[in-house]
Amino acid sequence: MKTMDRFHLVPHDRLLASMLDELEHEQILGIPRACFFRPSPDDPFTMIRYGRRLETPVGAAAGPHTQLARNLVAAWLCGGRYLELKTVQILDELTLARPCIDMRDEGYNCEWSQELKLEQSFAEYLNGLLLILTLRRRLGFPGSEDGRDPGFIMNMSAGYDLAGITSPAMVRFLDRMAHCPEEIAEAARNLARVCPELDEVSLPDAVSTSLTISTMHGCPPDEVQRIALHFIEERGLHTTLKLNPTLLGPQRVRDLLGGLGWDLEVPDTVFANDLSLDQALPIVRTLSAAARKRGVEFNLKLTNTLPCVNRSALPKAEQQVYCSGRPLHPLAVHVALLLREHMDDAADCPPLSFCAGADAFNTPDLLAADLGPVTTCSDLLKPGGYARLRQYLDVLSDRMSSVGARNLEEWRKYARNNSLSLADYAKTTAASRRYAKTRKTHTDVKIPRPLPRRDCFTAPCMAACAAGQDIPAYLGHMAENNAPAALAAIRDTNPLAHHLGLACDAQCRKRCTRGNLDAPLRIREAKAVAARLGKADRANTRIISGTASSPETRARVAIHGLDARTASCAGTLVQAGVPVTLLVPKNAMHLGKDTSPAQRALLADIADLAALSKDGASEDNSTFGSLLIHEHSDQDQQIFEHDFTFDDPMPSGPGSLPRAVTLGRQAAEAYLNAQGITKPPAPHRPDADLPTLRMSRHIRDFGPYSCPEAITRKVSGDQAMAREASRCLRCDTLCEVCVTVCPNRAIMALQSFPGLIAAGQVQRAHDGQPEILITQKRPLTDCTQIVILADFCNACGNCAAFCPSSDAPFAVKPRIHLTRASFEEEKEGYFPVGPDRLEILRNGIPASLIKTIDGLRYQSNALTLTLDSATLYPSMIDLAENTEHADLEQALEAGLIHIMLMSSSLLPFGFMR
Repeated sequence: MKTMDRFHLVPHDRLLASMLDELEHEQILGIPRACFFRPSPDDPFTMIRYGRRLETPVGAAAGPHTQLARNLVAAWLCGGRYLELKTVQILDELTLARPCIDMRDEGYNCEWSQELKLEQSFAEYLNGLLLILTLRRRLGFPGSEDGRDPGFIMNMSAGYDLAGITSPAMVRFLDRMAHCPEEIAEAARNLARVCPELDEVSLPDAVSTSLTISTMHGCPPDEVQRIALHFIEERGLHTTLKLNPTLLGPQRVRDLLGGLGWDLEVPDTVFANDLSLDQALPIVRTLSAAARKRGVEFNLKLTNTLPCVNRSALPKAEQQVYCSGRPLHPLAVHVALLLREHMDDAADCPPLSFCAGADAFNTPDLLAADLGPVTTCSDLLKPGGYARLRQYLDVLSDRMSSVGARNLEEWRKYARNNSLSLADYAKTTAASRRYAKTRKTHTDVKIPRPLPRRDCFTAPCMAACAAGQDIPAYLGHMAENNAPAALAAIRDTNPLAHHLGLACDAQCRKRCTRGNLDAPLRIREAKAVAARLGKADRANTRIISGTASSPETRARVAIHGLDARTASCAGTLVQAGVPVTLLVPKNAMHLGKDTSPAQRALLADIADLAALSKDGASEDNSTFGSLLIHEHSDQDQQIFEHDFTFDDPMPSGPGSLPRAVTLGRQAAEAYLNAQGITKPPAPHRPDADLPTLRMSRHIRDFGPYSCPEAITRKVSGDQAMAREASRCLRCDTLCEVCVTVCPNRAIMALQSFPGLIAAGQVQRAHDGQPEILITQKRPLTDCTQIVILADFCNACGNCAAFCPSSDAPFAVKPRIHLTRASFEEEKEGYFPVGPDRLEILRNGIPASLIKTIDGLRYQSNALTLTLDSATLYPSMIDLAENTEHADLEQALEAGLIHIMLMSSSLLPFGFMR
């Protein structure tokens, strides 16, 4: 299936109706209401820009988050108040490479201009403005009746040469953006049919009266001044010039990158084609003077992305890509310092705003250095997405409050008086591990499993664990300070909690999805703490010893040797109620000064198992078998019902210890199966609070063992582990990472169908009549199911980078079309015509699902049947002529999609078109 890579725009009244329906369920665009930013008159971080009030000093940078109306709404909801609209240019029918975003660590992209035609961009920006004003009123924000001072600014961006900017199409676009009261009024009337509160809002006359000039992508250096003067003098717009990191010069750029470990190849031609410092300084002085004369503001923006040779995961046909994120941050900070050093006259140096590698933890430092507003793009493409913005404000507010700063001016004054100047911050960024390639700030969560069309949630840590541990379960218990329950969950597949808690190679941590938010969980350490605290009263119990042949201690099973395999085998059998004798070499149980820590941990596990066997009952009241440890020699003659002898050498190399545990457990399980002995049921899994889990996906929380600056800061004491374990995202219970990383909010999680889903086929019986053969019935395991809103998906590929499975969600998951144009162009997916009809295309072949009095009537070129509206059970079947059999899957998926869509707020059918 070839997916579309361009947008199909949905009518904005329909978007608004959907948003208002969602709001009834405490979310908008899938973003929980708890992530919304609600302004207050007491907020300390408001600022003035172009003579207008900004409720916050942060926002979304020009890019994928600011080209659709719905994207602008998402950024605003989460606290973005400076919204830099995606750059427009005369070339508005570009063919862009796909995928175009690689954001696994440092960011790379090969998309650099709007993907809509100019007319469409204008409509999106205008309606984005009105949607925000409408929601602001519906949410009851302070001053929401005033649309002329709404607390946010839309800043347009244009490029890339004067000929294009002064072309008729661009002139029309710029004219309308700066003054369009009639068009605003007409669009408002359309939206007010859905939300009459918009009639209570005083409307502005313009979408945007400010503009940023991008000096990239072929913008001639000798034209920069003429372009800026055009906007300042002829158009009277507040103008910002966005400079490039190459302003530092090739030597300084390469020294900074190399010092931080970044191996980026920036060709000499990039520097040759960009403004140099000697060129930029007189241009800036000229533009500042022109702006003062014209009575508008002139500012500088730092910085654009950094062109470099493509070594990313993006298509190799793209020889050059644009780097963003962590490596760009120190470069942009040093550009700011360079400009301030060369323009020390306050009237000579325009205000500087910032957009390079900003995140929740460095934004306060940037604002302290008087670099603002701060906008971001790369950070919002990481797990958490738009909702990460809310933490920017929380961290900023906390840091300002901690020093008594009541406003941004006091925050800047505090910084000046406490060695936190721009020069100090620049020096910090040049050496900080936060911006060094040597610090891995992301986790490769990919596992070999193909992505299923439904029930896709999985915990990559579990897939990486050779011992098959239910890691989310025992971390959940540890988070509740229930170490005994955590230890029981560990021992279900691994009786050696002490041993693996010390000596495992911890592949689980390398796949922890938390690593893409902040820092991977200390999973192995959690196991060790559970072992220590879970049975602390038994840890020093003496080993049961005796003669294996004595009647009172006679065991049914003997296991020869002392290593991870034999101990795992013994532990599995004992927990299943089987009496075991572990035959070990002489003095093997002796602890001496030369005993290794790993061996001590193994003996501690055996001691715990022996203590359990002595007590004779588990937490769930099942009976343990006895464990006898017997030192023996080759001359000992003993008879047992079954002997376990592991003749092969112990596994070696990375991952050998958990593999050895698995080998021992599997040997024991084979014996139990042969004997008809049932293993004890898996321990109870801790409950998961879904709203809390959803919120945790948007908050960067480094826990008690690390912080943004250094990942090695330790906290003493086992009690800190409950705090660490609470960071577990429970990915097997709730994933939805693809939902958060999509900049277009084109991926949606629908509430799962609660009943059983059948699997099987229809075939012709001997009498020629069709019959149903059901091979399986099972409930859906995931609480939500993932679908793609095809109209808003441009195949950027960002979801594929963070999905734990080996595929891309946008290419695999069911695709829902909200417009017929999208449906007919792609020829794949589902188009809900109304509440009673679903049109379907699979590989271009049509089918339909119609709600009737009898149920959901499905019809394809091979099969017709009716699905029960409540249970989805098939009946009233018919096969097409010359068709002998047909699979039920497509019909059942269609019924499932219909039911889930009807229970969602996605489809306000009064506005279907």
